[in-house]
Amino acid sequence: MTVSFSHIRLFTAFVPALSTLFLLSVVAVKVPGLFLGERFFRGGCWLQVVLAAAYAFLLCWKMQDIRLRARWRRYSWLIFSFSFFGQLLLGIMCDSIFLLSGELHFPIPMMIIGGAVYRWEFGFMPLLLILTILLSGPAWCSHLCYFGALDNMVAGHLSLPPKPYKFFLPARYTILVLTVIVALVAKWSGLSYVAISGIVVLFGITGFFVMILSYKRHMMVHCSGYCPVAALVSLGKYISPFRFKINKEACTLCGACICRCRYGALSKAQIKTGKPGINCSYCGDCISACNHGALQYAFLNMNADHSQRIWLMIVITLQSCFLAIARV
Repeated sequence: MTVSFSHIRLFTAFVPALSTLFLLSVVAVKVPGLFLGERFFRGGCWLQVVLAAAYAFLLCWKMQDIRLRARWRRYSWLIFSFSFFGQLLLGIMCDSIFLLSGELHFPIPMMIIGGAVYRWEFGFMPLLLILTILLSGPAWCSHLCYFGALDNMVAGHLSLPPKPYKFFLPARYTILVLTVIVALVAKWSGLSYVAISGIVVLFGITGFFVMILSYKRHMMVHCSGYCPVAALVSLGKYISPFRFKINKEACTLCGACICRCRYGALSKAQIKTGKPGINCSYCGDCISACNHGALQYAFLNMNADHSQRIWLMIVITLQSCFLAIARV
């Protein structure tokens, strides 16, 4: 029996929907009070679970179309970010019911690393970060980071090949090291909570100003040159079995893909090597620009098409679950 493309597409969309439904159902039973919906009316958590599963189905259905992939990635990422920061603003300005614990915490990615080092404990967020890297490589930086969605929005559309600053990579690895050092110094010196809060707020505000460069250069400067979590993800992504590569036999070196990469991970020199730069987030925006099928996902010994579908199913499941429960 021949399986049509539409059947494969339908099956692929159902997998993240059912996975999201199962995972969030387990969370709803095991962790009562986590879902925002149940704080407003009885059974509200189950409505959230069903809506998240429906969202996963729609998103996976749309993103399987290569022509729509970049657009729907941008839409879904912004939905996730606006939902996260929207609930934060409602928690601050209206009612603490919108906050996860009823208390305010700093929603800055740097705190995933700095907070863990300062507390000297391996908490939930570092564990979640490592788990997502293991399951999906660097998808944290292209689908799952609430700050990254803003940087992506500010960067806008590329019309010419970006010219990344040469110090982008050294800068963010330096900031990663400094984040660890500052956290250790703050812990050992007994720095006051007010002083620590000031450092964190200053780091976050600086990050927003860095995004001005994203707007001017039409590439994600915050993610590519400032974020310490992105630096950690780019180094740790190789623990995942997923890869993103350039098929040198199919590639004609036309360079059409370069204008689609907001991370500065594609250049003529990198294309010739068959490997995107280390800051490649596997976002897949570049795939639609290639008319030769040279840009491919790789997973174990599977072909490029199957590898891409599996990666997409995992990432959409993660994002749908994050969307349902991610709050400060």
